[in-house]
Amino acid sequence: MSLENLSANALAALYALPALPIFGAGWLSQIRADRCVRRLTDADAGVASDVALAAFLKEVDLTDVEVVKSENYMQNEYDAAQNKIFLSPDTLGRRDVASVALALRAGAQGVAERRAPEKPRRVRALHAAENITFWGAFSILAFGIMSSTLATTVLGYALVALVYSLWRVRTKILREIDDVALKFAQTNATIPQDTARLIEQALKAERVKF
Repeated sequence: MSLENLSANALAALYALPALPIFGAGWLSQIRADRCVRRLTDADAGVASDVALAAFLKEVDLTDVEVVKSENYMQNEYDAAQNKIFLSPDTLGRRDVASVALALRAGAQGVAERRAPEKPRRVRALHAAENITFWGAFSILAFGIMSSTLATTVLGYALVALVYSLWRVRTKILREIDDVALKFAQTNATIPQDTARLIEQALKAERVKF
């Protein structure tokens, strides 16, 4: 049967089929990442997040960076303008693996801003491009499917592929930044080796998040 002989509803359903595994895989990856982080918030790291971060900053010679408590529960990052690391109330001083991983990750961001500032800039640019492309892809794909327009639908799927490519490049750079924190966790005496392996899982889960 040719496409011309299919009804508009049948065409729309046909065009929507590839979206199910694509968006389903993305949704499942977010669920797995969230579950991993939640599980690691219950795992004792054997060291407090601020203690581990202080040891990290000393090792990488960033002792001039101030660590402060953020009022934002979602903020765990280095602020280059203020030369401060902001840790959320759920992270600062906590002894769980997820908190230690977030603290060390923020420290690694500071290292990147000082020694390889092009990496954080690329991460920010890629993230912005991802967001713009995602919503463009979503809108075009939705219109193409609802109107049963093949060319528009193909364009929408092409933009989805572009979003995925941008995400892959961004996560690769993030891994290079995170590896500085991971190397510290694997080699420093303040962090048990079992904890270092769990920190690796936490860092990977954080990178997967959109």
